[in-house]
Amino acid sequence: MKVNGLSHPYVRNSAFEARRVKRALSVQLRWEPPVLGVVAILTGTSPTKLTVKRQPDCGVAIVGRSDLKRRLRRRKAILDTDEIDDIFHVARRSTTWTP
Repeated sequence: MKVNGLSHPYVRNSAFEARRVKRALSVQLRWEPPVLGVVAILTGTSPTKLTVKRQPDCGVAIVGRSDLKRRLRRRKAILDTDEIDDIFHVARRSTTWTP
């Protein structure tokens, strides 16, 4: 990912963190929850000048400030209420995130 012509590892780091989150949750849940890494560009300028030539194919979405809310709301529901509750209870435990 380039910002002002300079390469940054934001997509790689987001993909790594998404995999880490999926592993940590999976251990506690005993099933694999869907996880999407997001690189949200939230600059102080409005509107944000963001050009995404191609979305990465590594389970990461790149979105700008003006598109973030719409993109999240537009996503198809893939979990039921019980699954969401299970994830919530596991994710809020500090022991989920310690090795």
